[in-house]
Amino acid sequence: MTKVDAPCVITSVYASSDTGNFRDNNEDNFIIADLVNGQGYSFPQSIRRNIENNRLLMAVSDGIGGREGGEIASAIAVYGLRLELLRLASKSAIYEVDWLVKALEHINKLIWRAGKENHQLKGMGATITAALISGSRVYIAEVGDSRAYLLRNNQIKQITTDQSLFEILSQTSDMEIERQPSETTRNIILQSVGGQENLDVAVTILELCQDDFLLICSDGLSNNLTATEIEETITKSPNLEQAVTSMIELSKERGGEDNITLILAKFEGDALPKSTGKSITSSLKVLTAFNPLSNNKGKQKRITQQMVSELQEREEKVFRSTLGVMSPTSYPARSQALSESDKSIELLHNSANQLVKVVEQIQVLEKWLEQQGRLDPALQKAIVHLEHAIKNTQKIEIVARKARNLIERLTAKNIYPKDS
Repeated sequence: MTKVDAPCVITSVYASSDTGNFRDNNEDNFIIADLVNGQGYSFPQSIRRNIENNRLLMAVSDGIGGREGGEIASAIAVYGLRLELLRLASKSAIYEVDWLVKALEHINKLIWRAGKENHQLKGMGATITAALISGSRVYIAEVGDSRAYLLRNNQIKQITTDQSLFEILSQTSDMEIERQPSETTRNIILQSVGGQENLDVAVTILELCQDDFLLICSDGLSNNLTATEIEETITKSPNLEQAVTSMIELSKERGGEDNITLILAKFEGDALPKSTGKSITSSLKVLTAFNPLSNNKGKQKRITQQMVSELQEREEKVFRSTLGVMSPTSYPARSQALSESDKSIELLHNSANQLVKVVEQIQVLEKWLEQQGRLDPALQKAIVHLEHAIKNTQKIEIVARKARNLIERLTAKNIYPKDS
């Protein structure tokens, strides 16, 4: 077999970054580079490589720490990652699985020191999700809450796990979280590159198949589009550029409060196996997971559950002390309390849905006025205010659900009296 006939991987890729509707600067950064020769790429791009020389880096970083610090941190994260991986590659012909971890730990120390030594950069950091493609495998490293998704056979799976307070509690607690987290909870990330002295990098290995799509994005996209919407946009678009453009436009229509950055790649070529129809999960292997409280995964889970349990006990103590100043005959009947809670939850849920419909109607009107050359800026402001109202309504609904669950727990522990 000649070199020309050797099995190859064809990687088509497109990327874009948008400031969004309200930011006047962009704290996001991204990079796509060849790790054999160090070359960076413009877009759109189709990269053809023999399987043994197929080494590419794709990374998205979202800056933290204000206008100047965030931009600098995300730039150091992506460009520093490329340089550090090239340095490691120059010392070894064999790819080592811990290169990504070593590189990110090195960059973390650089940004951490810069923030300590420069008062203007104090507190700066960056999320990063990086995909290192080696042959037919992808090694995905994550710090923070930028995401990676894989789309295969019209099915999509989120490969990364947000390293946020909300995500950790929802995974390890017994609390039911049925709706989107509040803006405050969702935005509390537990680590960033440069945000702390030591880093805990999560790494996942993914075996590629022909016609796979890989999306890496900042939370400016994932906060506004569901996985299903991402999948539908990609599969219905005629090419990668249109898919990326459509996702950014849709995110901005939903508010566009943050910077929006994404890399979309499609993998083809006879060096890759055809999909067998098995689940995407069967192609994944988690090498290291993010353990926020301990290096021991089991211990970490027990500690986190203990923390949640302690919070619940505090709620119960407050509730018990409140009941203590009331006559038992003054307690609201359990059935009545639950009934009123259910009515409130339903009302809040329906109100949020109705507000969503109003926003959709205004957006239709806005597009029509734009076509007529009579676009009114006040409409966009109205949409933003309504979307804030939707989020606030959803927050109150979450509180109402927690109150209902609290009554159920207190009843089970014989703290809240059952109906006679």
